[in-house]
This record gives sequence, C-alpha cells and structure tokens, in this order.
Amino acid sequence: MIRNAGKVRQSLIKKGFMKEERAKHAYYIFSYKGREICSTFMSRNNQDIYDNLLSSMAIQLHLSRHDFIRLIDCPLSEEDYIKILKDNDLL
Repeated sequence: MIRNAGKVRQSLIKKGFMKEERAKHAYYIFSYKGREICSTFMSRNNQDIYDNLLSSMAIQLHLSRHDFIRLIDCPLSEEDYIKILKDNDLL
C-alpha cells in the first residue's frame, strides 16, 4: 500500500495535528487538552510513503495500520481518533 506524502501531511493537519519543522524532518504532534499525546515525523520531500513507513507511523500514533490508513483517507475523524486513544487509556 502506498500513500502520497502530501495527502498524508494534509490529512494529519486536518485531524488536529500541529506541524513543527525541525532540522531534518517535519513533526506532526497531536495534543489533547494542552498535553502532547503522540507524534510522528516525515521527510520534507514529496516521495510516496510505502507500507513499512505507514506501519511505523501508525505505531507512533497508537493506531493499527488499518486505522491509520482510515485516518489518512478520512473515514476516521479526529473525534474517532480521540475515542480510540481514550479506549486504549492514552487520554
């Protein structure tokens, strides 16, 4: 499975992640009620993101790979994501 890097970036921001530029990568940080919960990072290039990196990003965001794809492709809303985090006692 492959996803376009631009689409992934756009989807993360749409779902409430804040972008933070650092030396080599752009970090996407999810906060809830002022507390940083999790983050993932991406290179600044626009290369496609392949399955192994999608799986790593999912783990960093406390999601299954399937749910991470749903987060990117939009069926999984920010509210749904928060519910998953709460169900897993991360909030």
